[in-house]
Amino acid sequence: MEKTTLDFINSVGFEMLSCLFLSFNIWSLYRDKIVKGISLSSGAFYATWATWNVFYYWSLNQPLSFWAGILVATLTTWWIVLAIYYKKKA
Repeated sequence: MEKTTLDFINSVGFEMLSCLFLSFNIWSLYRDKIVKGISLSSGAFYATWATWNVFYYWSLNQPLSFWAGILVATLTTWWIVLAIYYKKKA
């Protein structure tokens, strides 16, 4: 399989789908304004992993995954910031 096909599958099939689910999580957190039963440390791990993936995709010369990875890292970080904000506010 060609490298560009693998990049497309990863960026659309995994990274962009992750963005969709992250958007649902962000919307739910914003709407409910409460954090319960969720570990912020696991969220921080996934934010770190997403940030690592940006550098990793760049090194693999996978531009679609790189840009999708930036969006995943941004959304994951946004969720963490909102979770910390609402946890302190509670």
